[in-house]
Amino acid sequence: MDLIEQVSKMNETSSQKNIEVDFTSPYNSSLSGLECFAFGYKVEWPVSIILNPWSLSQYQMLFRLLFYCKHVERQLCKVWIEMCGISKGMSKENKTQWRIAFALRQRMFNAIQHLENYMLIEIIEPNWHAFTERMKNVRNIDEVIIIHQDFLHVCLQNCCLNHLNILRPVISMCGVCLNFAKFIQRDAGINVSIQWQENIKEYGKQFDTFLFQLLNSIKEMTSDQLGGAKLVNLVHAINFNSYYNENIEENGVKNKPAQSE
Repeated sequence: MDLIEQVSKMNETSSQKNIEVDFTSPYNSSLSGLECFAFGYKVEWPVSIILNPWSLSQYQMLFRLLFYCKHVERQLCKVWIEMCGISKGMSKENKTQWRIAFALRQRMFNAIQHLENYMLIEIIEPNWHAFTERMKNVRNIDEVIIIHQDFLHVCLQNCCLNHLNILRPVISMCGVCLNFAKFIQRDAGINVSIQWQENIKEYGKQFDTFLFQLLNSIKEMTSDQLGGAKLVNLVHAINFNSYYNENIEENGVKNKPAQSE
């Protein structure tokens, strides 16, 4: 199953902690290996008291999201290398059109990299340090369970995994980036046709639509819905130079984000 389906199942059974969640799903041939890839881990007693199936599923979702984002980043880096090589032999007119594709690739790369840095540097790493410090003073197994679950909850809450209306545009945005990368790698050529230009514009529109859905979904959440999450920092990171300010307001009305299920 894909990450969205796994998160949905976790949310449906959120009141049944420490009970193994049934993640069986009908075979879906439309998913790629990267969309399905996940690690499992067989835990022996007594560690299984802490690393129970519920906790392992939460770790699995975190790693799946990070792995997918890293894959998208690598593909966009490959596109940069190919585009630089191809553009050297182009005419001045074709180079002008390729600059639009270059700019779109850079906007995609910035958004994915800011998303990764936010999750890894602002959320997971500092919370891991806080978790290990708290673990130095535990007195019994109950405190270990509580501290560990607090760590996982904070990570999932701040990495979009507890909010499907935020996670969906993130995954969709990554999908558009991958399709754009495949298009450039497949159809990269010196002759820039009208259809090629239209395809680039379409990828730009799709990317902007999902990016604005992501940013607006976060901005529209109340403090109670955020539950102490730092997701607003992600908006500031992606929109660090206020480049998207006008478009966020305009698309916030036109492209209303989907509600969480």
